[in-house]
Amino acid sequence: MERISNNYQDAPSKPYIRTFAIVLAIFGVLIFLARAKASLNMFEFGDETEKLVAAQMIKAGMRLYHDIFAHHGPVAYIISHAYVNLVDPTNFSHIRWFMVGLALLASLSIYTSPIFKNTTSRLIATGAFLVLLSSIWAVQGIHMMLYHQIGGFLFIIPITQVFLPLLYGHKPTAFGFASAGFSCAIICFTAYAFGPSVILISISSIILIITNRHYTEIFKQIILVFWGALFATSIVAIWIALNADFEGYFIYHFYFNQAVYSKFIEFNLGAIKNLFFIDFSRPAIVHTFILFGLIASLFFLAKTEKPQIFKKNNKPTAFSVVLFFLSLIMLNPRGSTGFHDAGLDVAGLAVFSVLGSYYIDEINGKLPTKKIALIILGILCTILLFELASRKAISSPYGVRKSDFKSYSNTRNATADYGLITELVENDKDLLALIFRPSIYIDTGKSPTSGHYYYLPWQAAYNKNPVDGYKIDICKDLELHRPSVIWFDNWKVWERYSIQDYEPCVMEIINSSYRAITKGSYFYIKSDRLMQDHAALNVDEGKISATRPLDESAPIALKIFSPKNDDNGALKRIGIKFETHTRDNPGDAQLELSASDGKVFLQNFPLSELKNNHYKYFDVPNDIGANFASGKILSGSGSGISTLEIQSTDGNSLTCINYIYSDNKIAVTPGCPQ
Repeated sequence: MERISNNYQDAPSKPYIRTFAIVLAIFGVLIFLARAKASLNMFEFGDETEKLVAAQMIKAGMRLYHDIFAHHGPVAYIISHAYVNLVDPTNFSHIRWFMVGLALLASLSIYTSPIFKNTTSRLIATGAFLVLLSSIWAVQGIHMMLYHQIGGFLFIIPITQVFLPLLYGHKPTAFGFASAGFSCAIICFTAYAFGPSVILISISSIILIITNRHYTEIFKQIILVFWGALFATSIVAIWIALNADFEGYFIYHFYFNQAVYSKFIEFNLGAIKNLFFIDFSRPAIVHTFILFGLIASLFFLAKTEKPQIFKKNNKPTAFSVVLFFLSLIMLNPRGSTGFHDAGLDVAGLAVFSVLGSYYIDEINGKLPTKKIALIILGILCTILLFELASRKAISSPYGVRKSDFKSYSNTRNATADYGLITELVENDKDLLALIFRPSIYIDTGKSPTSGHYYYLPWQAAYNKNPVDGYKIDICKDLELHRPSVIWFDNWKVWERYSIQDYEPCVMEIINSSYRAITKGSYFYIKSDRLMQDHAALNVDEGKISATRPLDESAPIALKIFSPKNDDNGALKRIGIKFETHTRDNPGDAQLELSASDGKVFLQNFPLSELKNNHYKYFDVPNDIGANFASGKILSGSGSGISTLEIQSTDGNSLTCINYIYSDNKIAVTPGCPQ
């Protein structure tokens, strides 16, 4: 019997097969990059954003798993921390390029897999993978930096560099062994839930090595797996030593998830059976097609000619294949669809693409031209069907159809008006956003008061029985720091858990020391900073309307609300709510502020700076602010904007204005949205 080799002669391919492979690969790269670029800022998701906020907190000197609550593995935090240090500490518009790079790395692993005998097969496998991946890139949330996606892409490396080559009797390369070891270690640090998948694929690969007649030769190289794993472990360990806490990592990632969080999500391995159901509903159709792809992969496996080395060891080989497919299934131990299924999705596409391309190469020289043409047509139909399935699906986690994606192309960037938070919060650790809205810290550029920068029921459950002193006390942090602003939506988590029940001290502090800026507002500020009594702020919202658009002959008069200021603080800043009528307005306008003693202040401002339904803030000179009486907007070189007004209880209208005084107190036009 000939010894196993990974040296191949490029098999002669029919010219049209080679041309098809080149076109498919080029098309795959282009459509994937186009769709990946379009989704860079599509959909903001708190599970991703909280990693970015944590990275900023780490950069400021806090330690993950000690000062900062986190129960996911460190890899996503390492990536985010590297980004804030090497790219940009505040603008995360480009961080998802990392996921694009990871997908291309997985594609490179497919292309360089020792299983392939020629370039044509490599191109077909790589091109098919990228085309299929592009169809579900944003649909399944694969574009987001979450552990499911990271683990799935990394898992492709041991599949293509070690397991599949061994299965077909080809010797993995030294670099393949090392990269597989590196990837498997990083996968485990991404989430300990991936551990079973790594163990299963390792056992299946070892079985294939043992059943190989020349296993001693391969075992000489397998030590490279351990060197790769050791290198990866060293990188993560050094990062944890510098920026996190080892004991906290084990407590919050292993103990917390296993003993606390699992009870809230009602984790049950029996849910894996859901992955085998054929379901064409919108949330599950993509997974169903992935399942079809894995079934087709088994067909390719059965039909391709096995190397002679396995023919006398069918049972161990079959067992290793069973373990391998089980390792794929265990990438989604929760048995759910959507973004939780992302790891299985990407690995399943890789297996389908590789085995499909290998099968085509096997039959390339045995079938007539017409049948080969039918196979090419079959590939195109498969891609088309998968694309159609992705268009029927709804995206996870937001449930948006693919046809509506353009409307969400920039939804990661702030659309809400958080200008008042920026005005009121001046120091670090002076803001807290509850229950779960980490994007506010990114949008405002402000850091959180507590290491619990969001607060969910499982965090409170752990705090009731902390382990070895590892406890971040949100109530103690609130009492100690008393942030200027608390953004509080009082979300009842999953319609089951109210913070009033799982951490009542938070509500007690808010109710005793803070007030909503206006009725229904999520902005709560310290009671002693508001100049208005609660009755004035608690009025029902009246009718909001826009003024007549500004033009040269029609200035906009500001209808002023004048609260009593007992401390005689001067007006320092004024925020006016503008309506741009959802268009770009060129030119500039002029703000005129008048004092009761006749003094007038003029300030030009470009209309391009205005955001629709947002407040714009202006400085007020001391001599005007001490005796502020009136104001208006004058047309300069631009026009077409309006201010927003609310009809007051006495039938008059008031301009939506926020007033910030030199003594740090504020007043707002009652009823105006913030």
